[in-house]
Amino acid sequence: MTAEDPQHAPASLQDLNALTSGAFSATQSQERTALLKAWLQTQPALGDLVKVHREMSGRDKGAAKVLKEAMDALKREHHQEELASEWSDKAQQVLAQHPFVMGDALAWIRDAAKAGAPLSKEPLATLKAQLSERIKSVEDLQQQCMVQREGVHLLMQRMDNLSAREWVHAQAGLAAVKEDVAQAVKALDQLVHHADWPHVDLRFPPQVEQSRQLLWAAWQAFDEAGHIAHTAEQDPQAPLPAVPAWADRVKDLVTKDGACRLYVKS
Repeated sequence: MTAEDPQHAPASLQDLNALTSGAFSATQSQERTALLKAWLQTQPALGDLVKVHREMSGRDKGAAKVLKEAMDALKREHHQEELASEWSDKAQQVLAQHPFVMGDALAWIRDAAKAGAPLSKEPLATLKAQLSERIKSVEDLQQQCMVQREGVHLLMQRMDNLSAREWVHAQAGLAAVKEDVAQAVKALDQLVHHADWPHVDLRFPPQVEQSRQLLWAAWQAFDEAGHIAHTAEQDPQAPLPAVPAWADRVKDLVTKDGACRLYVKS
């Protein structure tokens, strides 16, 4: 013999009347409705609601309506709890991923909302905030990558521009360029040592490394040419820098015996 579902187990009218404080023995529909509403304030179990509704539906459909509304509300609440549990598990899985996948986090926010999950209530409200915070952190880091790469590009342009100017004018900008190169290298180092660096899009690490290498190569060549030009100013026999604009200016300086420097270091 199988156990009977409590929701469908028969209940005597007397039991249901006692359960609802006399709703079934009330003679007026208005009184029955008032008694049922008072009973609903006690937050009865869904099984009891089903039994009372089943019996009342055949006696007073108007009074039974408040029971139907209460059952629907309980079912919605139960469904929301199920959704909260389901999407909570999914959010925790996304947060636990290493590396953190921003696309999965964005998809969770989109799909959870589409599914009707209660994102404004706990625990989903906190989980959504955590995901949004991680997304913002990674996005900010990726934005910084682009900003620093653009900064490197502009810094290399400055070196090119100074290389096109006469040595006497370019020399004044060397110290500032050296300081800015040091700051740029420091900023690139901070990017790759950021806690969220493992989570950025795969295209960013090689781009940042390429920027570092290009900047360092450009600076080494620029700095070396500056040292050579400075030495050539002091020593008529020293080689000229491999920067035509600088070399031309230094060649204009004639030695005491009238000899002119005519060679450029390659």
